[in-house]
Parts: sequence; structure tokens; C-alpha cells
Amino acid sequence: MPKIDFNKDVVELSFQKPVLLDFWAEWCGPCKILGPVLEELEKEDKGKWILIKINTEEELEISQYFKIQSLPSCKLIYEGKMVDEFTGVQTKAVLRQWFDKNFNLLFGEEVEALSDDFEEIISQQKLIPDNDFMSVLKDYVLAHPEHELASLYLAKHEAFYHPTAAKSRLELLSPNKNAIDLLPY
Repeated sequence: MPKIDFNKDVVELSFQKPVLLDFWAEWCGPCKILGPVLEELEKEDKGKWILIKINTEEELEISQYFKIQSLPSCKLIYEGKMVDEFTGVQTKAVLRQWFDKNFNLLFGEEVEALSDDFEEIISQQKLIPDNDFMSVLKDYVLAHPEHELASLYLAKHEAFYHPTAAKSRLELLSPNKNAIDLLPY
């Protein structure tokens, strides 16, 4: 398994969506119980967040940086900062509540109430850059991670506020498409 590039695989990605770090070890029985539950929740949430599993015996520097003392241990990272954590095995229901609580704190109720019509949302854009409008786009992209045009519009705003995140977002667009070809003008 390739080593994790923490800056690229965690920090930069966390500017696009929350990243859950799952610290585990091969010898850890509880880790083998928690891991599949987290994977199932990640699938159910359809791209709302990313799960990154970190083997503490192979990624010593990352484990030491987070001062991991017991396993399993999970850290939720968003916009380069740790926003919450838990240790030990949790039930799926408890984990769902934990994610819901954190997503409500991070994104408020707007994620649920956001229009599914991208054209309606983009018609609200007045200026570039616009930090408030960027938040609306970020919520839309979080709910619709496969919407490449929305990601491109978000990257246009992020270029002014978070250039590294904008660059990472553009690199994640379909490799067979030129990002500029996605723009309607």
C-alpha cells in the first residue's frame, strides 16, 4: 500500500469535503469491527465525506503527529483543521448521530435545504470572487460531488481564497476533459 502524502491526500482534500482519518492496526480486533461500519457509512453518504484509513504501524509520522494512544481512533478534518474525534468501536447509529452533529455544525441546515437545480444556484452569482456565494457552491458540491461544472465554478472562487484547494479541485476533474471546456462561455 502506498504511503499517504498527508498534505495532498488529507489537508488539500479537506478543503473540498470533510476527511475522516481512521487510525488502525492489523492486530487490533476492535479496528476490524469499526472499519467496515465506517466504509458502509461512507458509501451511504455518497461522497459527502472521505474515509482515509491509516495503518499506525506503516504511517508512524502521522500517528505520532496526532498522538494516537489507543485504537481505533478517528479524527474528522475539514479545511485543514481537526473538528472532532472519537476512539473505540461505536455502533452505526451512534456514528450516524456523530456525523450528523458534525455536518450540521460545519454546514448548518443549508445543505439539506439547498436547491438541486444548479442553474438556479448559479443564477445567484453576482461577482467573482464572492466568499458568501462560494459557501453556497461548496454546499452544492458537497451534496453533488459528481457535478463537474459546479466544481469548476467553485474552483474559480476558491482560486482567490484557497488557491491550493482550487488547484486540487481542478486536478480531480475528469482527466479526459479540459476544465475550460466545461464552461458554458
